Amino acid sequence: MLCTLALGLQFILTPEDPMGSGSSFPWIWMAPLLLALRYGSVAAVSASSLFGIYALVRLPFDHLASQGSPLLGGWIVSLVAGEFSDLWGNRIKRLQSANGYFTDRLSHLTRRHFLLRLSHERLEQDLLIKPITLRDSLTEMRRHMREYPEDALPAVAELMHVLTQACQLEAAAIHQVQDGKIDPVAVTQRGLIEALVADDPMIVQSLQRQELLHLQSDPAHHDASRYMVVAPLANSRGVLGILRVEKMPFLSMNLEIMQFMTVLLGYYADLIDLQPEIAPLSEQWPQLPTGFIAELLRLARIQREASINSYLVSFVFTDTIHGEEMHQEAARQGRELDLNVSLISPQGPMLLTLMPLFGQAAAAGYLLRIEKRIQEIFGHEHLSEAGIL
Repeated sequence: MLCTLALGLQFILTPEDPMGSGSSFPWIWMAPLLLALRYGSVAAVSASSLFGIYALVRLPFDHLASQGSPLLGGWIVSLVAGEFSDLWGNRIKRLQSANGYFTDRLSHLTRRHFLLRLSHERLEQDLLIKPITLRDSLTEMRRHMREYPEDALPAVAELMHVLTQACQLEAAAIHQVQDGKIDPVAVTQRGLIEALVADDPMIVQSLQRQELLHLQSDPAHHDASRYMVVAPLANSRGVLGILRVEKMPFLSMNLEIMQFMTVLLGYYADLIDLQPEIAPLSEQWPQLPTGFIAELLRLARIQREASINSYLVSFVFTDTIHGEEMHQEAARQGRELDLNVSLISPQGPMLLTLMPLFGQAAAAGYLLRIEKRIQEIFGHEHLSEAGIL
């Protein structure tokens, strides 16, 4: 459309020079140039070919021979612009994929750090009244999710059990959400709870903003709500469910409890997002932690979609005397972003190191650091001499 408009405008203004070769600057070639910069080399070839066909039709043969150089120059400039657009488009896509991974990784690390800190703080005060710790509850919940991978909200009863113990919920329910519509029948509940009011202002805002809301978050708007807390179960696929709390102790309505609830629901929703891929791998390698498998799957997706490589390095320490010490030294040589998992193999201690979004040079540098450290401490010139496979 843009090329046709440019050719028509040029023909109206200067019918005797349809390609604009007689002017000081061939403005008509701005159309294919802009298309090439916006849409890449395919658009550049198409637009330039259209201009060439138009020139063959409109210009006499002798006139065409004298204007061959401007036509060839415009065609080449359009192709160069198209190649430039393709090159930087691919680079931007790779950078966006890398930034998306780092953002997702930071979110997961923040949630895990908060869960770890909060579980340690609550362990002492809740040990006498709670027979199961938060860590045990999460482990049990992950096990149930592997047993029922086909459920839309697997192990949701276990999730409600953890929330009831940790947040002291007295009357609450979780409902499934499909295509933005809430199922009025709760998939699990605690205590005596009334029928769902889907148009409650707190529920409507929570679904729209995909964040936890409570009576104290916006008193001016939430005073009309019949619920104390409403929180969505959301991941990258959207909202999977929603938690509504009708009754809980007033002292539990604090920032710490609300943060705990937000983190736990987000952790559960993220497990659902990767559960279909995690479950078979966990059965095949039960020693690998679920978090390690999840990171491995995310990096595999990025490699398929953006061709950004990551490396998985494995070591087996066969030295029966210093094998454990070498294992600990090797684990210390990794970068902060790397993920380490220690396993036991028939040959001895085993270390798996996942190096996200770094090429072969980073993996080679990691091996050199370990080899140098082993040489400084144990006097072995090479890893093979130290019994490291």
